[in-house]
Amino acid sequence: MAPISPRFRRQARVWLIPAVYIFTAILLGRLLPMLDRAFPLPFRLFSPGSAAALLSAISSGMIVFTGFVFSMAIVMVQFGSSAYSPRLAAIFLHDPVVEHSLGVFSASFVFALIAQVEVDPTTTSARVPDITVLTAILLVLASLAMFLALIQRLTVLQVTNVLHRIGRQGRQVIEELYPHALGKDNDQAGELPELEKIPVTQCLHHRGGPAAVLELNLPRLVSLAQRAGGVIEVNYAVGDTVPDGGVLLRLRGAHQKLADASLRGCVVLGYQRTIEQDPKYALRLIVDIAIKALSPAVNDPTTAVQAIDQLDDLLRRVGQRRLGPGLLRDRRGKPRLVFPVPDWEDFLGLAVDEIRYYGAGSLQVMRRLRALLMDLEEILPAVRRSAVQDQLHRVDKSIQRSFADQDDRDEAREADRQGIGLSRPGEEDSED
Repeated sequence: MAPISPRFRRQARVWLIPAVYIFTAILLGRLLPMLDRAFPLPFRLFSPGSAAALLSAISSGMIVFTGFVFSMAIVMVQFGSSAYSPRLAAIFLHDPVVEHSLGVFSASFVFALIAQVEVDPTTTSARVPDITVLTAILLVLASLAMFLALIQRLTVLQVTNVLHRIGRQGRQVIEELYPHALGKDNDQAGELPELEKIPVTQCLHHRGGPAAVLELNLPRLVSLAQRAGGVIEVNYAVGDTVPDGGVLLRLRGAHQKLADASLRGCVVLGYQRTIEQDPKYALRLIVDIAIKALSPAVNDPTTAVQAIDQLDDLLRRVGQRRLGPGLLRDRRGKPRLVFPVPDWEDFLGLAVDEIRYYGAGSLQVMRRLRALLMDLEEILPAVRRSAVQDQLHRVDKSIQRSFADQDDRDEAREADRQGIGLSRPGEEDSED
């Protein structure tokens, strides 16, 4: 079959919400004067001269104010990209408060500009569109409120808030994707079919530049595989980057082919990974913040410890959930969909390896990592502990290599949830 391209998720446009506000302002700017003429107020609120001056001041002032807000938005993006990670730029730029602030300010300017046409300041006998002028004043008040909200929103740039926001999104995705506790059965419950023995009847290729897999419509894929009487194999996991010509899906053992558009609609690609179906990306963003804080140019191990606090919570949740296998069946119990899923070692290595490597010379990072791993070893089911013990061994080896003085080594091996602040009681202390 000819190669086809799965659908792309278009990135949210910064101008989309402001454009809706501007369109609404244009519409109101034409309709409200008509309402003023049809249902005039029984008393006059503004003279023609004062109304014209007021609308002129609003339109000229709000365009300057809007430019100022755009500048603030750009500063937020630049600061977030340079201080934390360039992958966080979209989070700051598409913050709802920023988008709606731009919209309200732009709408105020456009509405006041259009409303000026309805006011003739040269005559005192002309009917002033009082409702229209009042609406312009209300838009200015709304702009002031959004400006205060925008100033308050700048606190999102604090590293604690950034980490908490990413951690909250990661927790939500973990709850949605892995709802079942590990229990007595492990991730290998349910054997995968031997796909190599099932002939390939159809393939879905990707054509174009490299793109990341953002989402898979798993229920829809199961339904399509059942209709075709075969098994669909997903070749790229969510978060993987697909090159030109890469085979995304294979339909095996089917008695009929499926419509290309049906398969294409089950795979969403994009140019940047998202967290919606990819909890690993939440860990990736937090680790990026941690290792940037550990770079020699920044040298901020306390921020790395705060990042580890979020990783600790995410790993606790993932470590107690059933992650696999990547197999879905139809109602009759027949295998219909096989897809790659991360295992516990993938999550643990992603969260720990790079921080351990870049933070090997930091006392508080090593102490916090050991506390994290010791806590995991204590609370996780037995099937997950061997990977944790291996990471503990690697941390100890990193400490051995990085600290020349034995006293420093002993200090770095102390498990401390604050990094440097409150060591766990040792055996001698507990005996006392």
